[in-house]
Amino acid sequence: MVAAGLSGIESGTKLYISNLHYGVTREDIQELFSEMGHLKHCAVHYDNNRHPTGSAEVIFTRKSEALAVLKRYNNVRLDGKAIKIEVIGADLGISAAAAPRISVVPGARGRGQREVVMMYASSLAVWLK
Repeated sequence: MVAAGLSGIESGTKLYISNLHYGVTREDIQELFSEMGHLKHCAVHYDNNRHPTGSAEVIFTRKSEALAVLKRYNNVRLDGKAIKIEVIGADLGISAAAAPRISVVPGARGRGQREVVMMYASSLAVWLK
């Protein structure tokens, strides 16, 4: 497996993102997750034939930013698929069940313009852009 955009050993908090739609690009991942903090690196994984594998890695400068992404976007629907996010190399002891349910759906203006739908178990949906 080849990761586009990552080289060498990096410090920071690394997240592994899986179950991505094959059309999701590095730029899509960077745009979505950079809203939560400073990304040191971002990479989409490809197989030996340069086809996307449906996974990616991001490295955040701060652990708090990576945890915020995990809580906000784990199990979020991005281009029709619920993405899975894991912290690499850390046992953080947090519960994904406590996080709000969020869906990222394509916006009316096409790719790159997405809406995030946050739904708490006991409250109304909040639409974010």
